[in-house]
Amino acid sequence: ADSDAAGCVLSADVLTVGFGIDPSERHPYLAPQIRHPVAPPEAQMNIASAAPPDGLKTSPASRKRAPKFSWATGWIILCAFANVVGWGLSALRQLNPAGYAVAFSIGGVAVVLAWWKIQPRLDFVTGRLKLQKRFRRWLPGSFLILSLLAILGGFLYAPNNYDALAYRIPRVLRWLAEGHWHWIHTDFHRLNTRACGMEWVAAPMLALTGSDRWLFLINAAGQLLLPGLVFSVFTQLGVHRRVAWVWMWLLPTGYCFLLQAGGIGNDMFGSIFPLAALHFAMRAAKRPNLMHALLAVLGAALTSSSKTSNLPLLLPVAVALLPSWRLLLRHPVVTSLVTAVAVIVSFFPTAVMNARHCGDWTGAKAEHMDVLRGNRPLMVVNNSWLLVIQNFVPPVFPYASKWNEAVLRYMPKKLHDQLSQTVIEAGAAEWSLAELQWEVNAGLGLGVSGLLLAGFWGRRQRDSAGWGLNYYQISVLAGIGIAFLAYLVCMSLSALSRETAPYYALVIPFLLLSLRHASAIRLWWWRTLAAGALLLALLVLIITPPRPLWPVEAVLGGALQHGNSSRIARLAADTYAVNRSRSDAFAPLRAALPDGETIVGMVTGDDPETSMWRPFGSRRIVHVLPADTGAELRRQGVNYILVNPSIFQQYFGRTMEQWLAEIHGEVFKTVPVTLKGTLGPKDWPIVALPHVSP
Repeated sequence: ADSDAAGCVLSADVLTVGFGIDPSERHPYLAPQIRHPVAPPEAQMNIASAAPPDGLKTSPASRKRAPKFSWATGWIILCAFANVVGWGLSALRQLNPAGYAVAFSIGGVAVVLAWWKIQPRLDFVTGRLKLQKRFRRWLPGSFLILSLLAILGGFLYAPNNYDALAYRIPRVLRWLAEGHWHWIHTDFHRLNTRACGMEWVAAPMLALTGSDRWLFLINAAGQLLLPGLVFSVFTQLGVHRRVAWVWMWLLPTGYCFLLQAGGIGNDMFGSIFPLAALHFAMRAAKRPNLMHALLAVLGAALTSSSKTSNLPLLLPVAVALLPSWRLLLRHPVVTSLVTAVAVIVSFFPTAVMNARHCGDWTGAKAEHMDVLRGNRPLMVVNNSWLLVIQNFVPPVFPYASKWNEAVLRYMPKKLHDQLSQTVIEAGAAEWSLAELQWEVNAGLGLGVSGLLLAGFWGRRQRDSAGWGLNYYQISVLAGIGIAFLAYLVCMSLSALSRETAPYYALVIPFLLLSLRHASAIRLWWWRTLAAGALLLALLVLIITPPRPLWPVEAVLGGALQHGNSSRIARLAADTYAVNRSRSDAFAPLRAALPDGETIVGMVTGDDPETSMWRPFGSRRIVHVLPADTGAELRRQGVNYILVNPSIFQQYFGRTMEQWLAEIHGEVFKTVPVTLKGTLGPKDWPIVALPHVSP
């Protein structure tokens, strides 16, 4: 597990010859480095005039070594390019398959020219042999097997992440339909206000393939990048190399990473860029390298655009980049160009649009959220407690309902009232737990969390010299700590352990700095626990409802047919059935519409409306708001409106009969639709808008 694990190392001679940088240059914040003794002037003259040994070539090609190809570099550049192209085509009103084909053709030519100019080292043979040797060991081999199984689930099942189907894919489909980004006419403002870094990466795949089946490859790439980035960041923050090597394989098996590796959730996507930005920033500080510093800037920008809750993580990246400020200023043209690109790919464009359309750069005002309400110190304590119980809950917890009832019964009323006034979602105030850990709620999980705790039972050897942290490492760790505190102050959601995924890899080094972990990983009982944690991860991966890797229909169907009508069996059967059909949940409504209807209205909110767009490009969906008149809807070409009864009752402020009279509509059909297993089927009226004579 050398530093090449991250695949981003440049040799000292490349730094010197290729960039004109002295590798021995060190920032005063860094720890003192061992320097080679300098020969006296007369000795240097003798060395300079001496002839080279026989057989030693001294041509420029032998003194210059090409940089090694870096997957992390390629991923940052690809995602930044996709974001720039998305915003650029949107500005030109050419956000369509033809525009993407031209843009990526130009990008491909640029890559070929850059590759020919730089000629990076690939080392396919050496790399293949090294990987074969590495994955014969049980920890890397276990990671590889689990990751491949997770990716296999992505190949076998259609995407069914609820948030992605409800607003992330629909917003992209609307942009493609209009040919540009626009503020969508809706009351469900997640379509407008949320960060769109992942959406711009997914947009060319949706535009060019006309399908969302391959979007999981975005997270699959992130899963494969995690080990190298984890090892690099951990070691640079002061974690012992042996400990970092073990955890570079264990951390990616955390449920929040593993379960999303085959899906389209954005927590995995948002976890890569903070790690990559710190990786490059700390390398640039240790050995001045302009390319690494610029990659850190792009990584920080993508950190902000991937998830809005990642914004505090810009602080540790900025601290890590401080020693490189002189290096960046010495190259003003390149730095200015990359900074301009970073602004485009960051959250900044979305923040500007939010401020313009709803008067709040965060978008919270449009979504009617007050993220800083209530008692903030209490919120920090409550969020810390939620992270503990949600990460240590068993993967299968049949007593979840009893736990939830007990919390409501025994929690002091004053505390419950204070939490209800502070948090946004009731589950966060009531410490709710679920029967199953899966993609929508999972954090690191019991296995990884238990190993972190068990590591403190290791012995600190008397002869262990230990390793101290320099000022630079302490500063970066302090930035991480402040960022995590700011995150705990602001977050008030029930699925906190999942939302925290981008922070885990940066906060865990605080625990692993203890020398006890270096001792614990050698003990037989700790290794046994590690094997058990990997088996738990395998279990969670096999039974996960979105992408089960076992014959769920045959087993549960047979159990119910043989009279096993327990609540757990029925709940499991309903959960698997709903998840299996979620990617096309509105198929019954589509089938009930007359043929040829290309524009359909919907009274909807947080519903997986992606299903109504299928097949992509065949129709457009218009959100119908309480103030919309029948005449306006008819002018837009809307002949039929699908009505979510819950949304109508919550926001329209009148009866269905009154609304139908206002828009001169009539109920055409009523179709039962099941979107969530816990809610069961609900009747959705289909309202027809017959032509009205002026």
